[in-house]
Order: sequence, then C-alpha cells, then structure tokens
Amino acid sequence: MRLLRRNPLGRAFAGDPLRFGSLIWNDQTTLAEASPGHPAKAPSRPRRVIQRFPTRWHALDGIVERYVILAGQGEVELGDEPAWAVGVHDVVVIPPGCPQRIRNTGQSALLFLALCTPRFTPQRYRDLDEETSL
Repeated sequence: MRLLRRNPLGRAFAGDPLRFGSLIWNDQTTLAEASPGHPAKAPSRPRRVIQRFPTRWHALDGIVERYVILAGQGEVELGDEPAWAVGVHDVVVIPPGCPQRIRNTGQSALLFLALCTPRFTPQRYRDLDEETSL
C-alpha cells in the first residue's frame, strides 16, 4: 500500500512504515501523476460511508484501486496491516487482490472516490465477508 497525505502547505510528506510519494498535490497535479504507470479512471460518483460503519471486506482481482478522500475522516484496513487514519485529500493506493475496507471514524459522512485501473468490472470483485461466513 502507498499513502499520499496532503499537509497544509500542499506537499505530500513521508512517514514510517508506509512508502510515500514525493508528490506536490495542487491544481496542476493529476491523479495519474500520483500513480505513475497507472492512468486514472474516474468513477461515476463519490462513495459515501456513514458514521461508524465500514465497507465490506473485499478484494479486486487484477485491479489497482485508489481511494481519494474528499470529505470526512476514516480508517483504511489493508490485509493484515494495522488500520491507518485518513482524511481529506489523502490518497490510498491499493495493490491488486489486497483485502481492504474503509471505516468512517468522523462525525459526518466519509466521501471518497474509488479510482480503478483497469476499469472496475463486477467479475473482479471478491466479497471476503461472504467467503468467511461460508
């Protein structure tokens, strides 16, 4: 996983133990630049996660996914890694096949874009909550 964070000066910054990009995130920077070699595909609409509830554990086979946080606060869980706090303008890059979910930890709705490369298709979605309940 790679996490790009925006600080008040508009510069991405690094921290352990994640690998961070050295991206200047401003009006001239595109999401494709945030993920070299992976052109961004725009989703139809932002995703909304209501207070205290996570999305289902799932994985996308053969798809790199990026969460772009538009509003609110949350925690992203990827595989066996500890949960990471995310907020407005953070970008989480999720490798293909990685188990994932995001939870709203704020007082208002968590809104994010889910950008997929290649384009999302339902055949590539694996519901891991369903698999563990069988």
